[in-house]
Amino acid sequence: MEEGEYPGYYPYTGRYDFEDLPLAGRSISGITIEAYTKYEYYDESNDLDTYMRRADEGGGSTWVGSLWGEEDWGWHTVRWTADLVNDALPDLTTQYGIDHARVRFIMYWTADDLEHGMVWIDAMRLRIDFSPIAPITPPYVILEPGQTMQMPCPLLHK
Repeated sequence: MEEGEYPGYYPYTGRYDFEDLPLAGRSISGITIEAYTKYEYYDESNDLDTYMRRADEGGGSTWVGSLWGEEDWGWHTVRWTADLVNDALPDLTTQYGIDHARVRFIMYWTADDLEHGMVWIDAMRLRIDFSPIAPITPPYVILEPGQTMQMPCPLLHK
């Protein structure tokens, strides 16, 4: 092996884009990436290296971990890094950032003594956790006997 050369198998696997994820004024506290995967040969040296960036960014992407799988279909998140992808890409917590998020996968395999197995990815999702909303203080109203009043909904008015 030449200096700087890495062992492994790196075919480009796929790309996902996200659009129209309205935050509606809410703040994002965490974003987790998950995929519905199945691996023909589950091995520690076999995973989908997962990179994210905004669609309008030129150049490279940020590695956010490695999606993995087992011999049966299941939802899996990344391993080898923190689960929250917004730790690596804080810009994703903005409306612009989440609307322009792009994910790409590269198959990584270093187990040269094993046959290269198939890896399937059926679906991918971003799980978004929102920051808690401050409690709403209801209005205090005194009604006189026989008086009627239509109360405004505090959730609809700011």
